[in-house]
Amino acid sequence: MKNRKTIKLDRKQLYDEIWTNSLHKTALKYNASEAKFKQACIDADIPLPTLSYWGNKGVGKDVSADIVPLPESDIEMVEIVLKSEQARTVKKRSEKKRSPQVKRSNEGKQPQKTEKEKAGDKGIIILSRLDFYEELWSQRNMAELSRKYDIPVSRLTVLCKASNIPIPKGG
Repeated sequence: MKNRKTIKLDRKQLYDEIWTNSLHKTALKYNASEAKFKQACIDADIPLPTLSYWGNKGVGKDVSADIVPLPESDIEMVEIVLKSEQARTVKKRSEKKRSPQVKRSNEGKQPQKTEKEKAGDKGIIILSRLDFYEELWSQRNMAELSRKYDIPVSRLTVLCKASNIPIPKGG
């Protein structure tokens, strides 16, 4: 078996980070696979926050009743396998390929940004709920908005439901 890089973390410290920053962000911080990170927490008997905990915390609700205390255990340190350097290199290459392209004008002026670049940095699109509603209902169908912002229709549907925006019927 290959030599894998690992990191050892204090169980209490890991518990505190996960409940403060989320499992996903903590795994990213240590360059570890989220699935392996989660399994290491389960093996070390570290309770994980639920999605409702994060949802309530995100909207400013009191989540003190949702916090599961760290149970006693003989385990003091948790060992987690880190992602390989090769995997990180592949990700960086694929990110370069997916960057928005710049259209050049024929007159040698400054390059003009594409619609996707105008929408926001790094492909992030920020719209208020009202703007999103108006944008969605001004299109003939969701596929047009999907193409405009390069977002799958299924993701638009999820965003509509999460924002409590009625979804236009086809046709």
